[in-house]
Amino acid sequence: MTEARESLRPSSRLAPVAGVADDRIPPADRQLATLTHLLALANYVAFPAGLIAVLVLWLVKKDDSPPLDRVGREVLNFNLSMLLYAIVSFILVFVLIGIGLLVALWVFGLVVTIVAAVRTKDGHYYRYPLTIRFF
Repeated sequence: MTEARESLRPSSRLAPVAGVADDRIPPADRQLATLTHLLALANYVAFPAGLIAVLVLWLVKKDDSPPLDRVGREVLNFNLSMLLYAIVSFILVFVLIGIGLLVALWVFGLVVTIVAAVRTKDGHYYRYPLTIRFF
């Protein structure tokens, strides 16, 4: 009975990382993985700073650690998706619905990024909602 219920639920799990037995971030990688999420918050102060910082950290560490590669891809995909959504919302400002969308997008991005950092600090991978998978 339990298996039948589980098979009906949509899977929210990511593909397993090579060399990692379970779906948790190893303790040695948690600090940098959390930092990767938190660096994205720099976009709220100076826009490209967070995106560039995450990109540099991901490029430097992706070959050394499969979990950091996975987290870095997720953060980059989310931030590029948010950039795309912001551009569309900015265009919609001219028809007066974009202002509300920009505010909602700003709040959503801030909250979800903080939730992702907290979940990662606890050792869980976080999959951002509404993310287009570029990488």
